[in-house]
Amino acid sequence: MPTRLLREKPIIDSQLYDWTAQDDTGEIAPLNSKNINEEILHILKVLSHDIRGSLTTLGAGLVLLKKGAYGEMDGGVTDEIDVLLQVVKRLCGTAEDFLGRAFSVNGGLKMSHEVLHLNRDIVQPVLLELSKEIKDNAIIIEDGLDVLSEQALLMEGDIFWLKAVFRNLIRNAIKYGGKECRITIGFEDLGFNFRMHVHNTGKPVPEEFRDRLFTKFGRISTEDTANSDGMGLGLYLVREVIEKHGGHIWYEATHTGSNFVFKLPKI
Repeated sequence: MPTRLLREKPIIDSQLYDWTAQDDTGEIAPLNSKNINEEILHILKVLSHDIRGSLTTLGAGLVLLKKGAYGEMDGGVTDEIDVLLQVVKRLCGTAEDFLGRAFSVNGGLKMSHEVLHLNRDIVQPVLLELSKEIKDNAIIIEDGLDVLSEQALLMEGDIFWLKAVFRNLIRNAIKYGGKECRITIGFEDLGFNFRMHVHNTGKPVPEEFRDRLFTKFGRISTEDTANSDGMGLGLYLVREVIEKHGGHIWYEATHTGSNFVFKLPKI
């Protein structure tokens, strides 16, 4: 007898989902809109976390394949594995981004503290994740951290959330800089702090949007980006993460484009 697939009910359709919960007395009561939003956020967090975990496992398996752990492969196969690894890294970054945005909505950001190398542990992995978007848009990347010494770029922070900062800033630079723009990642050692910036050439952010760049749901809508996706949580998340690391961020319009500048404390 053939197996019959059962379609599950959509989890966020209020007409199909049983939006009920037990109250303090143990009675079943309908969820109000606040609880529904919290439930949706919880679902998003769980899904993003589980998807990220599965992608990490998949990536590790592909690395083992490439290293010949299950037998030798010809060059064509290893090239295809490299392509698949790029896709896995990109999807893993997307899952992390959604997870970060879900946590940022209700102030659930919690930071770990470990010694990190800004370029090797954070910036370069993010650039690798976004390499397809960078290549497809013929964008030039200038990474000012490449020429600095190992010791100069050490800091203490949370690798997950700091990658979210650079992922959002660089994605914004790609989106608003447009095709063939130049993105510069700059760095300055101020003694007790790092001063960094992500600058993209192109049109600066219109003045009427600048005062809500880092606010929740403060999405920018211009002629070039009117049909782009996103809820406007990216820069809000960026600000939250940087402030929880003891730093701050601001925007500067330049005659050549947009500059997002921030400070982070050193070890």
